[in-house]
Amino acid sequence: MRINKTSLFLMAFAFYLLCGAWLPVTDPVEATYALSAKEMLLNGDCLVPTLFGDPWFDKPILFYLLTTVSFKLFGVSAFAARIIPALFAAASVTLLFWFTNRFVSRREGLLAALVLGSSLHFLVMSKLIVTDMVLFFFSNAALVFFFTGYHEQAASRRWYIISYACAALAVLTKGPVGLVLPGMIVLAFLVYQKNLSELKRLLHPAGLLVFMLIALPWYGEMVNRFGADFLSTFFGLHNYLRATVSEHPKDNVFYYYLVLFVLSTLPWSIITLRALYTSSLACWKRTADAWTVFSLLGVGIYLLFYSLMATKYPTYTFPALFPAAILTARQIAHGRTSLVNALRPAISLLAIVFFYLSFTYLQGSLKIAISLLLAIMLYYTWKRLNDQPVVTSFVYVMIAFLLVCGTSLTNLAESRSGVSLGRVAQPYDDMPIGLYRVYSTSAVFYSGARMIKLEDTAELINDGDVWRSKYHIPTTSVDDFFRKMPNTHPAIVFVKEQDRVTFEKIAAGKQYVYLRNDNVDPFVTKQSTKVDGKWMSSVSPKN
Repeated sequence: MRINKTSLFLMAFAFYLLCGAWLPVTDPVEATYALSAKEMLLNGDCLVPTLFGDPWFDKPILFYLLTTVSFKLFGVSAFAARIIPALFAAASVTLLFWFTNRFVSRREGLLAALVLGSSLHFLVMSKLIVTDMVLFFFSNAALVFFFTGYHEQAASRRWYIISYACAALAVLTKGPVGLVLPGMIVLAFLVYQKNLSELKRLLHPAGLLVFMLIALPWYGEMVNRFGADFLSTFFGLHNYLRATVSEHPKDNVFYYYLVLFVLSTLPWSIITLRALYTSSLACWKRTADAWTVFSLLGVGIYLLFYSLMATKYPTYTFPALFPAAILTARQIAHGRTSLVNALRPAISLLAIVFFYLSFTYLQGSLKIAISLLLAIMLYYTWKRLNDQPVVTSFVYVMIAFLLVCGTSLTNLAESRSGVSLGRVAQPYDDMPIGLYRVYSTSAVFYSGARMIKLEDTAELINDGDVWRSKYHIPTTSVDDFFRKMPNTHPAIVFVKEQDRVTFEKIAAGKQYVYLRNDNVDPFVTKQSTKVDGKWMSSVSPKN
């Protein structure tokens, strides 16, 4: 079968969606986005993201809106939420193929799509319910269409306008970086090319107008509704403060993104690093073509920009994989590294990752069966690379990856999810539920219950952490939680076994009965009921 844009998109979408089909929503990050979209659907407000009923301005509206639409069409579920990252992952791979095929060759386009689509970071992000895959697509699309307009001068205005539209959608996905980073890359490229006069064509009023019509109305509406609260929260806390104050000080080291980039590009890391070196050398000698220069600047500026920021997140430099895949494909296509020699270490690295996941997150006979099947598939693929088409070999590897996703990764996700807790809590969704010293937003997503984090009174004192205002988790002290419970309502509290003794000391004088709780290890569930101001211990759990 001859692969074209449509078939590539459909195959990629099916693959990425299947990879995430079995995974529950995990804590803490995925659950906040999924719950916010669920609340928007229930509230009927498609403009204001909320979390636990309050406006939540961690990110702009686009990702929440897309997820809300998916919930509306397919029902509220983890599967529906994962449709969006899978969709944009497939679109990104297809965009890269289209771009490279247009300016270089079909073969190099397929190689670039293969490298990007199978890179470790891309595989992970293709199933995560976060904004970054949507940003990945729109920010890189803005660069793709700029470059297209730059080289097709007769139609440059049309391509530049499309580039502005994509940048606007990136700004609606994650804020100012959706324009700032692509803008820095474009400016650096024009400086290197000694062609700053192109800015006159680029800064066309029609393009600027399209950008403003798409990006600004939502921001204007939020300022109109919430005024200074929106400005200080979104631009102050979530943008300026993250750039100047480290949210995770231990990660604020200069080599953070250098190490992450090597891991992100697995299993192609060795070839990618070699491609970056040869491209840098060519740029230094001024022998590199515009394609190579543009791609190298895309990688370098993302890594440098975020290395200078105080807060480090694994997803910040994720868009740099797009130009990195272009350079890696060129390294292979130009004969500097044969594809077979490139795939052997790639498959070996994948095998190590697959076996680690299987042995860590599977038990008993399933561990043995999956590991044996993986061994047979990967060995056969590695051994027969010289004898069979590369695409066939790659299909075998992707089938192996699907096996891992359906078994090991599902167990890993469930260990980080409150899906079981949500099932146990669901019958009590008409009353407050306390979680002592822990919290699970995904349990709220699955149960629909009102859950409150219970802390010791001393732990509620503000410790001066500037990041506390970022979180909207409902929190109160143990005493206040029981004091405010109505006489007619039972109180349900989930306590981890390790905190059980401490909790019972703080809740002294209040009597409880244990609920049977086989599904929510390591939680101990305790129930009490309040009648005429007295705590009774004879209540039975609600069926």
